[in-house]
This record gives sequence, structure tokens and C-alpha cells, in this order.
Amino acid sequence: MATTVLSASQSGSPRSHSGGFYRPDVDGLRAVAIISVVAFHTRLVFFRGGFIGVDVFLVISGYLIGSLVYRDIREYQFSFLRFYERRLKRILPALLTLLFVCDIIAFALLSPLELRDYCAQAVAAVASSSNIYYWLRSNYFNPVTALKPLLMTWSLGIEEQFYLLFPLALFLSHKFAKRYFAQVISIACLLSFIGRAVLVYSYPSAAFYLLPTRAWELGLGVIIAIYEVERGGPLKLGRAGANLIGWLGLALILIPTIAFTESTRFPGVTALLPTVGAGCLIISRGSFVNDRLLASRPMVFIGLVSYSWYLWHWPLMSFARIVSGGLVSISRAALIAILSLGLAILSHRFIEQPFRRSQAPAVRLFPSYAALLLILGLAPLVGYLHSGWPNRLPALVNAEVSVRDVEKNPCLASFEDAAPHWSPPCVVEGHGPKIAILGDSHAAALAPAMRELAVSEGYGFEQLTKASCPPLSAVTLRWTLRPTFERACATFNRTALEHVANERDITAVVLVGFWSAPLGKDSRQSYREISKLEEQANISPTENSGNLRLGLLNAITLLRKSGKRVVVAADVPAFELDPMSSVRNLMIRQRGALATLVSSHVFSLDAVPEQTLIKPAYLTADAEIKQAAQEGGAVVMDLKRNLCASSSCRFWDNGVLYYSDQSHLTLAGAEYALRGQDSINLLLTQNGQ
Repeated sequence: MATTVLSASQSGSPRSHSGGFYRPDVDGLRAVAIISVVAFHTRLVFFRGGFIGVDVFLVISGYLIGSLVYRDIREYQFSFLRFYERRLKRILPALLTLLFVCDIIAFALLSPLELRDYCAQAVAAVASSSNIYYWLRSNYFNPVTALKPLLMTWSLGIEEQFYLLFPLALFLSHKFAKRYFAQVISIACLLSFIGRAVLVYSYPSAAFYLLPTRAWELGLGVIIAIYEVERGGPLKLGRAGANLIGWLGLALILIPTIAFTESTRFPGVTALLPTVGAGCLIISRGSFVNDRLLASRPMVFIGLVSYSWYLWHWPLMSFARIVSGGLVSISRAALIAILSLGLAILSHRFIEQPFRRSQAPAVRLFPSYAALLLILGLAPLVGYLHSGWPNRLPALVNAEVSVRDVEKNPCLASFEDAAPHWSPPCVVEGHGPKIAILGDSHAAALAPAMRELAVSEGYGFEQLTKASCPPLSAVTLRWTLRPTFERACATFNRTALEHVANERDITAVVLVGFWSAPLGKDSRQSYREISKLEEQANISPTENSGNLRLGLLNAITLLRKSGKRVVVAADVPAFELDPMSSVRNLMIRQRGALATLVSSHVFSLDAVPEQTLIKPAYLTADAEIKQAAQEGGAVVMDLKRNLCASSSCRFWDNGVLYYSDQSHLTLAGAEYALRGQDSINLLLTQNGQ
């Protein structure tokens, strides 16, 4: 989010640092952006695309900083020292206060594993590198961004890096390429936009989080600012032209706010709408939208406190979702949003404004802020190095070790990988035949227990698993948010199946998948025939489930023709609530008390009624894989047989955790699920088919 405002809004002066008059409509535009973001995080139905508010903020920030810096550079009055002094006064007081409060909350509420992750986020925030941290941490077992209390600092990281690089780049460009200044800025923006449009297909996390792919949004604001400074005033549009562009700009922001969803391929070309919309509203001075809507007192007021509101709303929502296992209703989230607005008003009044107006000399200011940053960075760094201080909650340590082991599975290929991992412990040579397990992360969770079982009986073992890639042939998984994944998954399965079919030492194969995931009503995934991948149209639920059966039957047939014994694992039930939430809430008293306020769920370690877990998608997937197994001559292994008994399912037994999250088994859970399975005897039979 943009952390920059015109100096008039900071000090009450009628003029800004850029030399132009204070523009209340810009504050109003910031209000539009923050309302969109907060409403999106509250999960209000008409703001499903509210995440575009961040793009609006970046354009505003580029415009305001561009005006400030270019004017001073052009008049040979620019001072790096003065620029960074203003930025420190603007950004750090409210941010450091928030980090201090969040540190206290985290220590009081989070388990050792959670606190270790939080500490890493806090260190990244202090180091102005949150966007890089979240980009690097975008892996299969870290998809739940709602449970990252400091996630909002990713956009601050982009802006802080922009503040670090932009003045120097502008200074050098103006000095050495003055004649081609506009062309240099424009080309840089164009390259940034092209890079983002390309990366969104292959590396969407990089396109989303990193400065080079966000720079064109900031650059658009900079170009507008430079144009106005060069002209000595705003673009002359006339009343009718300003109104037309103003309404167009508002529409370009509101339409994606309402129409976009988390399944929209974003950022990419789609980001043009809100970005251009923000640019239109910046240049449409004097329009009805600017003067009557954006410049209205309520909008200006919200715009003035938008930075603090942005800082406070997300951690409060995130901590609430952490303690509730993600089960926070929209009404409760709305109350949290209102509470955070109240805190933002206090922060703006008693923290932002006093520090912004401070006349402390730079010789004192920089060392003071450096010391505060060091202190607030050192504490979480120590917490991270000490693994979240596990001695605080020793009873939780063993349960969390099992969770960490599942997440660190070295044999689970990443989203981008198109080939299995062939090194130990993924491949274990034995004195006799081998057993292979193929599949996605559910297969990877089952694999350690299967490996122990195979090795104990003298078998070799191979694990060929890839995140979110069920073991299918001629059918692959399409994932809306990862456009290149379908090809990588298809290539991985082709390589794995051909290897297993041609490897004479492998005599038995286990196929495991989160079969029901692409069949859910709101799933962003679907099963697609590889020969029809170029077809972009949505497919019907019947065709989707039919593709699952077809792909699995093809895989079974291929393996059976090569003489392999094949076992297909019917999937484990998936819990609505993360089992670890129940464990943590019952072992951390203050956390459990807070959970009762923010969630209507009753936390316990009791067994859960099976009927509440077995959803329509699960039943559909179960029927399809059983039919494919019957037609192909494979045996079905029912993993839920041991986990569910007497019409109820459990994830915990006498201090032993069976699930690491809603659907992945721990090692103990996998061992328990495999115990007494008749199909295991088939795997360990070395003769016949």
C-alpha cells in the first residue's frame, strides 16, 4: 500500500512539497483503495476483487513521490538526506508501534512453530524485504496467506525498495540522459509491464511480490508527476473532458473490484484496469468525481488514516483467523475491520502526526530509528533462531514436530518441477524387488510410513511425488492460478509412469492423490484431458469427474500391462478445521479464550462425526476411483477405515497427532492408517499378479 501523502495532508499547509496545491481528491482516492482492500480481507461479497486497491496505492505513491523528487532535482534542490528523513518520519513510527504490539500478541498466542514463522516475518518487515520473503515462502505448504500476521508489509517492502532506488535512478537519468529522460522512464515502465505479463504465467508469485514487476504501476504515477512539473500545472482537459476521464477512471477501479476474484489471473494484463483507472483519476482534476465524491470530507478523512488502517486491519484479522482455525464469520471480520479503523484513527492522531511534525535534526533522527529497528529486529531474530522458544509450551513440541516433518518432505517435487527427485531418501535400494508410490502431497505424507514398511520387509522403495499432481495418464490437473502447472504435471506423470513401467525391479505400485480437491464446488482446479488443454472453456462437473476416472484408468492399465501390482488408495477424510488449531487452543489457555470470541466453533480433541467430513466431492471421487480400479484390475485401499470408526473420525489419540493439517497425515497417522490393511499383503507378495 502507498505510504506517501502530500505534505499538506501532513501538516495542514495549503501547499505540497511538490509545489502544487494540496489535493483532497488524492486523499479520497486513497480512501477508495483502502476501503477496497479492507472489504476484500473482510470477504464482503461485492469486494471479491478488492485486492486491486494495492495497485491503486502504488500509482498514487509513484505520483506523489515523483512530484516531490523530480521538482527538486529539476531545480537542483534535491537532498537525499532530506528525502529519507521525510520517509522515515512518515513510515516508521506507526509501523514500529504496530510491530511492537504484534510481537507481544504473537508471544502470547502462538505456538513454537507458529512463532518461529512469525519471527521470520518480523525480521523481513524490519529489513524492508517482506515482499522477497513471501515470494520465497510461496510453496505448497504455505498457501494460507490469511494466517500470516505481517503479510501486509509485502507492499511496504516494495515501496521502501522504491524509495531506496528511485531517487538515485531519477537523479542519474536526469543528469546523464536529460534529452531522453521521458523515453528512459517510459521504456523502463514498458519492460516492467511486459515482464509482469510474462511471469504471471510461469512464476505468478514473483510477478505479484517483486518490485521489478510492480515498477510500472509506480512508474505510471511518476510519468504523470513529471508531465505536470514540466508543464507547470495539470493537464488541461476542460470540464467535459475531466468529467469523462473521471467517470472512466472510477469505473476502471470499481468494475474489477466487483468482477475480479481470487481465481482471476492477476497480476498481469488485468492489472491495467485499476492502474489506468487510478491514473485517470489523478489527471481528472476538477471533475465531478474528484471534486464532489473523492474530495468529500468522509473520503478525505479515511484517506488521511489509510496508512494506519492498512497496518492495523490485517494483523488483527490474521490473529483472529489463526486462533479460530480460519473460521471467522464475515460479521466478526467486519467488527474487526471497524475496531482496526478506530486504532488507525488513534495511530494517526497520536503517532503519525506528532512524529511527522517533529523538528528533530537528522543527526539524531537516523541513529534513533536505527536503534529502534535493531531492537525490534533482534528480538524476533533470536526467537527464530531459538525455534519459537519451545520451552514455553513443551506439551506442543512433539505434535508440532510431526507437522514440520510433513512440510519438509524432501521428495515432494515443487510446482515448477517436471521430474521426480531421484536421490535418497526418495529412492532406497533393497536386496529384492521395489515398491513405488506415485502421487501428490497426500502420497508424500503416506510415503515415509510406506517406506519403513517396505524396507522392514526387505524391499526397495521409490517415492515419485509432486505437489498437487495426482497420478494420472493422458489427463492432467489444470490450476487457474498456475497456468504452466498443467504441462509440468503432465510431464512429471509421464516421466514417473514410464520409469515405473520400465523398471523391472519395481513389482508393486501405490497410487495416492487428493482425488476430491478438483471436484469441489469452488475449486480452482479441474481434471483435463491433455489432448484438450488448448480449450479454455469451463467443463461440467460430470466431465470433470469423468476425466479423473479416465486418467486413473489409463495409469492403472499402463502399469498392469507392464506386470505391476497396483493399489489405489481411497483418500483420507478432510477436516473442515485444522486439527492443530484444536490442539493449540486447548493447550494455550489465553488463545482458547480468544477463540471463543472470534469463532462459533467448539474446539475439542473428540472424534468428529463422519457425515460432516464426507462431502459430495469426496463421494464422487471415491466412486470414480473405485470404478477405475475395478475396470483396470487394481486393488483399492481404504485409508479412512482405521481413522473413522462408529461413524466418527479422529485426528488425535492419547497425545498422538494423526493429521498435520486438514487433510495431510503425519507419520503416526500414516502408520495408523496402513495398519492391518489387506492390500498391504498384495504389495508384499513377490509372485503372481
